[in-house]
Amino acid sequence: FEFGRKVVAATTIQSVARSWISQNELKDRIEEAHQAQAMMEQAITATTTIQSHVRSWICKRKLCRRKPHVWEMDLNEKLAAATTIQAVSSLQSIFRGSLVRKEMLYLSANTIVLQRNYLMNRARSIGHLLSKEQWKTHVLIHRRLSALQRKYRYRHAYRAASAKKIQLL
Repeated sequence: FEFGRKVVAATTIQSVARSWISQNELKDRIEEAHQAQAMMEQAITATTTIQSHVRSWICKRKLCRRKPHVWEMDLNEKLAAATTIQAVSSLQSIFRGSLVRKEMLYLSANTIVLQRNYLMNRARSIGHLLSKEQWKTHVLIHRRLSALQRKYRYRHAYRAASAKKIQLL
């Protein structure tokens, strides 16, 4: 009888020890995988940066071969080149800005929907705790807030459209 208890105890201790060792090995493997992934991402970023610089250098070299050197350009050519660069930069910034504004409108609309759903679910979950008068007040406040949000979104979209029209003129 005593021997059986010792066997069960030994088996339990061995089981716990094996489990602990397995968990530690798994943690080590996961950590190694994360480190490898981080190194891979860092290598990809470095490679992309190097490629970008090499392409830029090649383009500058080709441009210098096609056009006379900057010191040989007269003032009008320098101004034209600077104006072209400024125009390209402006177009790029306008395009990037429009992308960001579209993304922000999308995120803003989704945020408002999530907030509305959260508030309604919260209201439903506490609805049984409120008196009938408190519930009516809560619903009225929620509707007014929703109306204010709609008004704000409409005004924001209208102003953005007006600004875009002015920008195009």
